Amino acid sequence: MTNWEPPLAEDDARSFGEWKVWFEWGSAPSDDRGKGVPPAWFARRANARREIVPASDLTEAEFRRRLRELMDAPKVEAIWSYFEPLIANTSVGRVLTPLPRH
Repeated sequence: MTNWEPPLAEDDARSFGEWKVWFEWGSAPSDDRGKGVPPAWFARRANARREIVPASDLTEAEFRRRLRELMDAPKVEAIWSYFEPLIANTSVGRVLTPLPRH
């Protein structure tokens, strides 16, 4: 059995209707906090600019609110059920990440 990995690039993103959603860890070195690209959630509607929600210090409630600004409630719930976001303490601080699955 392989570990489930969240989509880490737009090409691999899961579709929710006309939206694609994915998570990227970014490129912040673990020993150099504040530099590099921070972790973030991305959402893109077909042929539109991508929406970026920084994942550092993001709460579940804030992420849900940001998603609801973009799309209808059933899509938000589908995204939530698929990714099961949780707050993880990482080397770059508290990050709202997809639930790792085995």
